Amino acid sequence: MPNFNLSDYVTVAERLALAHEQITLVVSEPPTMMTDVMGYIRATVALKDGRSATATASFRLDLQGKSAQATNPIEDCETSAIGRALGFLGYGSSKSVASREEVQEAERRRDTPASYTPASNGHGSPGKASEKQIKMLFAIWNKSGYEGKLQDWIAESYGCGIDDLTMPQASAAIETLQPDNQKIAATS
Repeated sequence: MPNFNLSDYVTVAERLALAHEQITLVVSEPPTMMTDVMGYIRATVALKDGRSATATASFRLDLQGKSAQATNPIEDCETSAIGRALGFLGYGSSKSVASREEVQEAERRRDTPASYTPASNGHGSPGKASEKQIKMLFAIWNKSGYEGKLQDWIAESYGCGIDDLTMPQASAAIETLQPDNQKIAATS
């Protein structure tokens, strides 16, 4: 497999620094789950000159290790999507739209493949919700401005405590809580 020359890639921070004066809006949609452990985030960047770009990045909730994608998959994914949108707009993309962080992560995964074993109670039924699913539920709840406590909503909706959710229940809760049309915006 080829090794990447990291000097051909810029970081998302470098792209943000290059574009900072031109950015009028950054819109990041809530995470969308495709499976129990995999999803994506879509982000749009708009510039003063009227141009805008939308990009996606994916995440996994089952990665092990100490990388940003393993410890903070949602935040890392959002950053990657914004970086890709900036790359589509021409910032730091003379050789590639991929950011240096994305290339480093691809190399890390190539060199040490992630192992994934679905949680199970040993009887073929799904295990408890992962810590990352629970963190994602709290992040969506807090970012979306829902009233009340997440724990109360879980008890009312699923008849159990948040620590007793199964993986499928947690995935369903994530899908339910992330509004399809709600976008979270930050201006610069």
